[in-house]
Amino acid sequence: MGSITCGHPGNPPNGLTQGSQFNLNDVAKFQCNPGFRLEGASQSQCLANGQWSSTLPSCRVVNCSDPGHLENSVRQVQPSGPHRFSFGTTVSYQCIHGFYLLGTHVLTCQGDGTWDKKKKKCLLVSCGHPGSPPHSQISGDKHTVGSVVRYSCLGRRTLVGNSTRMCQLDGRWSGSLPHCSVISCGNPGTPSNARVIFNDGLVFSSSIIYQCREGFYSTGVLSRHCTVNGTWTGSSPECTVINCGDPGVPANGLRLGSDFTYNKSVVFQCTPGFMMESDRAAALTCTKDRTWNGTKPVCKAITCRAPQAIPNGKVVGSDFSWGSSVSYACLEGYQLSLPAVLTCEGNGTWSGDIPQCFPVFCGDPGTPAQGRREDRGFTYRSSVSFSCLAPLVLVGSARRFCQSDGTWSGTQPSCIGEGGSSGGSCGIWGLTSLSVPILCSLESRMACQLLQVLLLIPALLQQEIIGMGTKIPQ
Repeated sequence: MGSITCGHPGNPPNGLTQGSQFNLNDVAKFQCNPGFRLEGASQSQCLANGQWSSTLPSCRVVNCSDPGHLENSVRQVQPSGPHRFSFGTTVSYQCIHGFYLLGTHVLTCQGDGTWDKKKKKCLLVSCGHPGSPPHSQISGDKHTVGSVVRYSCLGRRTLVGNSTRMCQLDGRWSGSLPHCSVISCGNPGTPSNARVIFNDGLVFSSSIIYQCREGFYSTGVLSRHCTVNGTWTGSSPECTVINCGDPGVPANGLRLGSDFTYNKSVVFQCTPGFMMESDRAAALTCTKDRTWNGTKPVCKAITCRAPQAIPNGKVVGSDFSWGSSVSYACLEGYQLSLPAVLTCEGNGTWSGDIPQCFPVFCGDPGTPAQGRREDRGFTYRSSVSFSCLAPLVLVGSARRFCQSDGTWSGTQPSCIGEGGSSGGSCGIWGLTSLSVPILCSLESRMACQLLQVLLLIPALLQQEIIGMGTKIPQ
């Protein structure tokens, strides 16, 4: 009879079978791989019927319990099996900003269903007190991650190093501890033509202010400050003498003076024939703001006002500029009281005397013998009237007018009567001026007088016509 064998029972999934003989009554043992748990019989015996006493067991993966979350952290799970926390699964923890993990940050699910390590804690990172150097003060009382402290020095000391420090994730403060020291910039000196008007020291944060002396100016900054690197800001200011520049020379004028610096003056004059406008100063002074205290004057041509008008006269000439002359002339029938020539002087006034126009004087026209005269004067436009004593007869102009040329109009009158020259001549006085010569040889004196009258009638009419034709001023 042959031996009975059951054959190899096979290996359970994720496990193995122990044993080398699988004959009657031999026992096969089953074992799961790490991380798996055996479900079913752990061994099986070969029976006489050639069958194993139990079925092949199974190996089920081991699961760990949820390890939970850590406060102030972020959890990340890396599963390796069918379940979230199966054997081989890892759980990592990352503390949030400002916290650090005390211990390892990765847990692994073991084959026995436990985690390989205990869960740790995320602790708040603290850098501790950053320290305070002598002669300084510190602001900021938090020392955890992200906190910032600021340093400043007391008095005139200067901070050397970091003025701020931050608590870092590694629990250390950034930078290094600063220190306070006295920084001096030294004496910057006083520039020429300037003086110091303020100075509060020579150390850091001190200031010095300059002022240019009178008559000088600066185009730069007149203040300097001591900096943290021990130097003064800017450069030493320069004070330059104030100069207002050439104010120029007015047209038709001249300038006296060539010093155009502060507080100096120049004087202007106009050339002959010109005078300054009254609203401009004859002198200019250079001021501290580098400008003249006015503008140069204007020299305008000298002109005199129109000469004074005179009654019954007029001005001859229309040029009233400096050096020009005008004269006067009288209207018809008037004559100047004196020679009249006026000259425009440099001060804008006329030199010379102003004349008057007096009426022309015709003189005394006389009075005929045996006659009378009535008159209103002997000047231009005046008239005189003549008449004869009875029984004399007026021969000539009975009324005469003083004319513009200084002569009397008409003819000189005469009074004639019965008298005559011896020898029987009939002398008719005045008729000779009419070119009517009369000689009378009559014996009878009565007849001669009658003839005289008859001859006088046309002569008198002619004289009257002549008198009427004479221009009589109105």
